[in-house]
Amino acid sequence: MAKLTIEMADPVSQTLLIPLWARAVEQREPEPLVPDSLMQDVQAAQGRSGRVATG
Repeated sequence: MAKLTIEMADPVSQTLLIPLWARAVEQREPEPLVPDSLMQDVQAAQGRSGRVATG
């Protein structure tokens, strides 16, 4: 799998990417602590089967 490089001009955008990533990872769990239907819809639209690249 190819790595995705994201260039952001300001540090706030970089900081906000971390919680977004964590929300996606949490949704992989069979019973997520905080169910996020929007994140599930995003993953389904991307054709992912609950797997999120972690590095």
